[in-house]
Amino acid sequence: MDPFDEARVKNRYSRLLNKLKKTSKFTFRELETLALLYSQMKDGASFDRGKFKVFVHNSLDMTDSSMNDRIYENLDRDEANWISINAFIRGMGIYLRGSQQEQADFCFSTYDIFKAKKLTRGTMYNLLRLCITRAPSDEDADEGAKDLVELLFKFCDQDNDGSINLAEFRKGVSKEPLLMETLGQCLPDRYARDTFSTALAETPPSFY
Repeated sequence: MDPFDEARVKNRYSRLLNKLKKTSKFTFRELETLALLYSQMKDGASFDRGKFKVFVHNSLDMTDSSMNDRIYENLDRDEANWISINAFIRGMGIYLRGSQQEQADFCFSTYDIFKAKKLTRGTMYNLLRLCITRAPSDEDADEGAKDLVELLFKFCDQDNDGSINLAEFRKGVSKEPLLMETLGQCLPDRYARDTFSTALAETPPSFY
């Protein structure tokens, strides 16, 4: 991106970034860098599903296409069929600087396909079935998914109502953080997160 385009993007988003810096986990310079990255990915159009999936695949090493679809839908809360710069920065804040609870909440809302504010056995089975790809047969994969669902319910379903709500999910994650992504990868791994954070801190950044 040439200096003229950088100045134009910074000017366009300056008011929003000054507002976001009051609550964001990023410095103002980091916010400017994210705005420049967002603008570059938009490429004069909208930051739509396809561009988002390319970004998380290439920049954050998140390669599960089906789960990336669900993450996109989680961030596109207005169902506008594109991700706003606010949603992009919020998502990157969760990815790079989020607390355990913020990340657990993000994973839960991504898994909650039907926005029911709870995870049922059926929902969890369908998600797990997509994760189990190395089973010798479909029957083995089905049985493996069912067994994992029962283990998760024994661990998390404290009121035995046949579903796991957000509070139960948070409590389970606080006891065993690995539960956060049992149903699929919603967050970048540590290496990808650290690599992106290092690039974000560089002057000039190495994204563009």
